[in-house]
Amino acid sequence: MPLTRTLLRAELPALRDLLLRLGRDDRALRFGAAVGDAGIEAHCQRLGQAGPGVQVIGAFEERRLIAAAELWFSAGPPPRDCEVAIAVDAPWRGQGIGGVLVGRAVLAARNRWADRLRLSCLPENRRMQSLARRFAQELHVLEGSAEAEIRLPYPSWPSLWAEAATDLAGLAGRL
Repeated sequence: MPLTRTLLRAELPALRDLLLRLGRDDRALRFGAAVGDAGIEAHCQRLGQAGPGVQVIGAFEERRLIAAAELWFSAGPPPRDCEVAIAVDAPWRGQGIGGVLVGRAVLAARNRWADRLRLSCLPENRRMQSLARRFAQELHVLEGSAEAEIRLPYPSWPSLWAEAATDLAGLAGRL
């Protein structure tokens, strides 16, 4: 299984490269609409300027970013909402990496005092809906979108240590 860890800001070009490798249909599933190369470039620039309201968790195989979970936190004091978006490089799909990333997103959002993690996707995004069903109590398919919400407990010392240990293991694998 690939190593996972929080991306450093200097590694955002690797995320851009991952998103640029997505095909047209996969980009539409990831972003909810057709997105060209310029749109991905602009998205990654926004990520780089977002500050602490955004966190990116990456999955790496032999130092190459093969999947990522973007966490977008609502502004304001805790408790707050967090939304997650997942992208997995085509050759790595169906191997459980998306589930690992959602699990890491749950831990990271919890540790930043989010009380719920939201997953939303297009109704035709069956892979994301499958992930949502594994983690959330309910999945609502509405006109134009499918949405799930994962309720999160408060952070604890074990959850903080678990996140730190996973990030350290991922960083050690980077060396």
